Amino acid sequence: MTRHSWLLYHLLIGLSLAPIALPQPSSGPLRVGLICPLSGSLSEEGQDFDDGFRYWYDTVSEAGGVRVGGAEELTPVELVELDSESNGTKAVSNARAMVDRQVDVVVQCAALDVAGVAEVLEASSIVNLHCSGPFFPTDLQYSFGIQLPAQDYYAGLLRDAHLQRISKIALVVDTTDPTAEAICDGARDHASSFNLNISSELSLDGATTTDNKTVSQIAEFLRNAADNDEVQAVFACVSPEGGEAFTEAVIEAKQDFQIVAVSSLPMTAEFLERFGRDLAYLLTPAQWHPTLVFNSDPPSLFGSSEEFSEGFAAKHGRQPNENVASCAAAGLALQLALESMGPDEWTDDRETNSGALREALGSLEKFEEADNTFFGRLDLSGQQNTGREPAVLQWLEEYEGFGAVLPLWQARVKSGVQPAPTWQFRAGCPSGTRQLSGRCEPCPEGQTSRGPN
Repeated sequence: MTRHSWLLYHLLIGLSLAPIALPQPSSGPLRVGLICPLSGSLSEEGQDFDDGFRYWYDTVSEAGGVRVGGAEELTPVELVELDSESNGTKAVSNARAMVDRQVDVVVQCAALDVAGVAEVLEASSIVNLHCSGPFFPTDLQYSFGIQLPAQDYYAGLLRDAHLQRISKIALVVDTTDPTAEAICDGARDHASSFNLNISSELSLDGATTTDNKTVSQIAEFLRNAADNDEVQAVFACVSPEGGEAFTEAVIEAKQDFQIVAVSSLPMTAEFLERFGRDLAYLLTPAQWHPTLVFNSDPPSLFGSSEEFSEGFAAKHGRQPNENVASCAAAGLALQLALESMGPDEWTDDRETNSGALREALGSLEKFEEADNTFFGRLDLSGQQNTGREPAVLQWLEEYEGFGAVLPLWQARVKSGVQPAPTWQFRAGCPSGTRQLSGRCEPCPEGQTSRGPN
């Protein structure tokens, strides 16, 4: 053996015997980035999301942190928050700042350049949990949406229409709103599966205000749908502002449909006060509502939906809405994913952690504690929550507001009214008629009545 070969041989032996540096268990905090619009036009919505996530953050912080992979010691949570200022470009800039600050996971509020933010975080292999999404590019692996898919908003109601033997329905869609279009795309698919015929459809070019032109256009469409096309149910796919215009048109047209549903409403005190009893029997899908019944078995953070509502109300002096609940659920999903990981999966290597967390979030449906949470079943296997179907809310006079009436097994309000009573019935049946199944029917021979009744 030459001297050169001898040196090379011993060098290789030395390298093979040298200790390999393996990732060590992480001793630092879990760094969570939160991007919310706390100023600008979306600040009210952003504050709801922010309050929801901070309710989770405060709850786990008071307990000492989160448990990762069955570890004995809790891992503290460090929150890094940036204001997107209700601007998509700013939200993307926030995402880049989160990469620079080396956060472990980002929670995003509100639909502000969702794809742009997701792509920035994807490039750095950082998990992105969206409280209100998603409209992610399909090739992204690190982004997950907590809210239920918009395409399924009307699934339960269309099934109910089928059970009511409804055959003809009409759609009203704002073609300038991506979410509205997604809702109606899903409605078309579900209607087809239930053999429902979409006999009338109205496309709106930006139904965002209650201007007279938009209201009149919708009202005329409703009259034609009822009189000429014999439509029995109407489903509107619009923004909250478009929902207000649709509501005004429904009241103006006063046509009798068995189901009148609108995908989104402002749900503000001003809106409820403006329309009052005229909202009676209007149906709207919802991600979550305090009147839903979700029990936590086995027990998880926040307990049941009722316990979550009571706890949040005690701290904030108001009932949580679906935005509050969905961002609190994002925190809970993150926590459950961390708990489900193996003891050696959370290390001092951020890329390894991101991969393990991504896998855990995508496998939540296998984790027993994710089956029954205050937000219902959590299943992010398709990168969006498909654990349950959306709720359906109905304005009911005895509650002086909206309550969940569907699905029946999850709704605390058991007195939902379908089909909707006629407008004549609501005003009081005239003399010579009687109230029967939500309609004014002629009195039987030999009987009479004095209206309105």
